[in-house]
Amino acid sequence: MHQSQNYINSSSHSLEIKRELEKTYIFSIINSLMESSGCHYKDAQSCAIDIIQSLLPIAEEKNDIHALSVKGKLAKLTRKKANEIKLFQEKNFKLSQHQFIDLVEATQRGDLTLFEQAFLSHFNLCVHFLKKKYNASHDDAYDITMDTMLDFRKRIVDGKVTYGNLRFLFTQMASQLYQKKINKNHTVSLDGIELEEKIVEIDKEGLATLKKAWSKLSDSCQDLLKKYFYGKMKLTEIAEEENKSSAAIRKQKQRCVAVLKNYFSQTIYPQNNRL
Repeated sequence: MHQSQNYINSSSHSLEIKRELEKTYIFSIINSLMESSGCHYKDAQSCAIDIIQSLLPIAEEKNDIHALSVKGKLAKLTRKKANEIKLFQEKNFKLSQHQFIDLVEATQRGDLTLFEQAFLSHFNLCVHFLKKKYNASHDDAYDITMDTMLDFRKRIVDGKVTYGNLRFLFTQMASQLYQKKINKNHTVSLDGIELEEKIVEIDKEGLATLKKAWSKLSDSCQDLLKKYFYGKMKLTEIAEEENKSSAAIRKQKQRCVAVLKNYFSQTIYPQNNRL
């Protein structure tokens, strides 16, 4: 009975010290973590509770929550936790877990503001990575990164992306997409131009069909694709020649290729286009 009473008294004392630690330090810990790492309030709050729990043994030993040893331990634990948060968030486009949850919810509602803020910062890094690792052209690296970004957004909306190492996942997706492009791309001759295709395998019959689809393209699309695929001109060079922005020319090229593919598939599978 005596031992039981001592245990109760000890537990009560421990709980009292813990409450005093929380009352005295928790908000300063939260603010410090948020300022040092830029993390979300809820993440800082969760980490602050863990720090308070780690402080409890030394506070009990000293029986003084204001002891220098307690304050020294507090400062050390707070710095360490802030660094851990920063390193982890770097792997996740500088997002905390709760910020990622907010991003998912906003993206699913159609609000892309948070998505753009998070992923545009990684966009150029991914383009540079593809150029350096695979010796990809700037245009190819840009297009692949854009396709990856769109696919990543769709996966987020579908709930198929989990927090943990978003940067690695994004870069891995871009690498796989680029390798798939390299492995599947092949070149076919089309009235003096070379046109890269990755949707269908081209035989003689398919080539005739592709030529028919080509004839349906507008003059501006034919001219652009000839310059890009046959003339080997960069999109920036075409943009300068036509006095347009590189972004506008890139979008025009994507549109023209999409139209050509559509004409091609309509010619091969006309039954799929019946109402």
